Amino acid sequence: MNVRFHVKSRTSPDNARKTHPFMPQFRQPILRYTLVLAGYTLLAVLVLWALMSRLGVVVPGGETTDYQQFIWNYWWIRYALEQGISPWYTDFVLYPVRHNLSLHTLTPIWFPFFAITEPFVGRVAAINLMLLFSFTLTGTATFAWLRRLGVGQTMAFVGGMILVFQPYIVFSATKTHLNIIGLWGVPLTLLLWSLLVTSQNIKRRAVIAILLGLVLWGCLLTDLQYTLFLPCTLGVYALWTLWSARKNRAWLTLIFWGTVALSVTLLLAWLIFPLRQFFAQSTSNPYDFPAAGLDTIRAYSVAPSTFIGINADPIRTLGALFVGGVWLAIAVFGFSLFRNFRHKSAQIDSTIIQKHIPPRGVWLLMALPPLLLMLGADVFVGDTQIKLPYWSLHEALNGQYRTPERFMLPASLLLVTFLAVMFTRIESQFANTPRRKIALNTGIVIFGALCLLTTGAFDPFPVQSVRDYPIYERIGAENADYVIMDVPTGTHYGWTGLGDGTYSQFYNPVHEKRTINGSLSRIAFTDYAIYADSPLFNYLAGTLNYADAPAQIDAEFARIVDEWHIGYVFAHRQWMSDDQQTAWISWLNTRYGLCAPEISEDGLLVWWRVETIGCEGDSPSGTLTIDMGVDADWGFIAGGWYAQEDIGGPRGRWAGETATLRVDLDPQTTYRLTFRALAFNTTRTVTIGDETLTVTADDWHDYELTITPDMLTDGLLTLTHDGTISASDLGLSADSRPLAVAYDNFVFAPLNAD
Repeated sequence: MNVRFHVKSRTSPDNARKTHPFMPQFRQPILRYTLVLAGYTLLAVLVLWALMSRLGVVVPGGETTDYQQFIWNYWWIRYALEQGISPWYTDFVLYPVRHNLSLHTLTPIWFPFFAITEPFVGRVAAINLMLLFSFTLTGTATFAWLRRLGVGQTMAFVGGMILVFQPYIVFSATKTHLNIIGLWGVPLTLLLWSLLVTSQNIKRRAVIAILLGLVLWGCLLTDLQYTLFLPCTLGVYALWTLWSARKNRAWLTLIFWGTVALSVTLLLAWLIFPLRQFFAQSTSNPYDFPAAGLDTIRAYSVAPSTFIGINADPIRTLGALFVGGVWLAIAVFGFSLFRNFRHKSAQIDSTIIQKHIPPRGVWLLMALPPLLLMLGADVFVGDTQIKLPYWSLHEALNGQYRTPERFMLPASLLLVTFLAVMFTRIESQFANTPRRKIALNTGIVIFGALCLLTTGAFDPFPVQSVRDYPIYERIGAENADYVIMDVPTGTHYGWTGLGDGTYSQFYNPVHEKRTINGSLSRIAFTDYAIYADSPLFNYLAGTLNYADAPAQIDAEFARIVDEWHIGYVFAHRQWMSDDQQTAWISWLNTRYGLCAPEISEDGLLVWWRVETIGCEGDSPSGTLTIDMGVDADWGFIAGGWYAQEDIGGPRGRWAGETATLRVDLDPQTTYRLTFRALAFNTTRTVTIGDETLTVTADDWHDYELTITPDMLTDGLLTLTHDGTISASDLGLSADSRPLAVAYDNFVFAPLNAD
């Protein structure tokens, strides 16, 4: 029995090698794909130029970028393997819980690349190169897939270019989402299934089936969400080929080899990662993984206006030109069906050899489900709610998948495929002269370039610098096991979290210590509650005022320093407001059991070593000078101070009614204290110990007194003023801070030693 297929130019090797002006045809596949790889790499370098031009210096700077999380991922896998422990469980971030990483975007598919390149180029350059090659590999895989369908090289290259440089993928790159932009596995599965369908050699089929199983496993190693994408692409394509082979029972053979491929995937996923770890997740508590709300689903959905190319969202859009091209292809397809406008059908044998190529309309139909899913759970027409297909998926998954917008990825691949085969159809009909070929291919190149330009693919790529601090290398050199605490508190698990201080995770590969701070994509809510229910962590995340629970905050800090074996506390000033810097650093300077603080050269990092692991250095025995208003003063302020500012010329700090300094002095020595001060508005007195001095408001003056050891309590020197007043009270400005005296400096000079 003969079957009729429209395969004239698409399946003929001779026709497939016809010369095109913009992509010269090369008979040597190695040379051809070398040039394709180079082409996509060059485009990726241009798109990522701000990143590539400073490869090892800057990281992606998109909003809520996850560069630190992905850098940590690959360091952790290597560290765990070197230590002989499982890399799929960790307590090295979000301590003290041991977390199952099967729901975390670990993306271990990139680990071999990191392991090879990081020792030579560093961790920052390695992660940036992963972004670059994600574009390159996805584009090349798409090119190979389209070529398999008989698409000409020019159209195949442009199709891959449109797919990989679409706004959503470029946006995902600004967030370092390697789990999203590493899309090459999807077109590769389509390509391998096509090869499996057409191959007649058992050994060849066995090799292809194993490769398909490996690629499917690679998709799981990229992200579990690919289990939702693949049914829309490979799943539907495989069903079509099985249906096409139903009459001669060739479908039984395909099912067998498909089972082989799936068995390879499941075996590797069970023995190595991630299925066994996934099923080990505890489900006993229904509140561990609460469902995403409809507001969240709507926030991560794509507007229906995307279908007509007018979506105002610069991220969740396919681009007006690409959408217009798809609609034009649909119109041509509809017209060809209406007019029965087609080639003479090729008569081929009923074997499965040519059945890897569905009719053009199949690709369009395959794109419809993911296109509908990306719209989210519902739309409103006036006040009427209309439920969409994603609603059923949302309920079936118990609300665990919250980003319908990501179905744009398989939808884009299928739309590119439809557009490419339609162009090939038009080309085979009308490009029967060299001049027409040049015109058509010129048009498709211009179309592809305009798609990238109009969607902003070449707009400046956002980047940010990351500071390196020698203190982390010093800690890493210590052969000691302790935990690091960071301020502000940054404990995140993808859906929610405390604070914005997760960036300290970037330094974990340097100091190689456990940290309370950190970000994992998914953890049990009961584990997150350890931090969310903590007065201490809420205070240090800026969600609780100290005055609301001072005793609980102080007691909890003392407890976890002891019970969790904290070794260092770090304060990252660049992630704090001015008020937070003053409040949190002052509070830490008064904590019992912390060594004298140290400050980085740029003044943005302050840290305290815990006394239980030993303080470094001795207390100063000579003169101690504190210059208020400069970076170094963060090591001395201990409550009652306002932010640094210029005060009538000198840079200093205003004090409230009571202000405290942390001073590490020799307890056996008497000191002459000299300070420079200016009272606000009126003369004030300041009492230090048993000594009281009068500070005038006319100008800066020097004052001095004697400091004996009994005037300090646990290294704290308290200054008490006789009152305060604010500028707003005086009608001078809107500044409502109650001010007493401003201080420029303090000098402690030893008078005698017992």
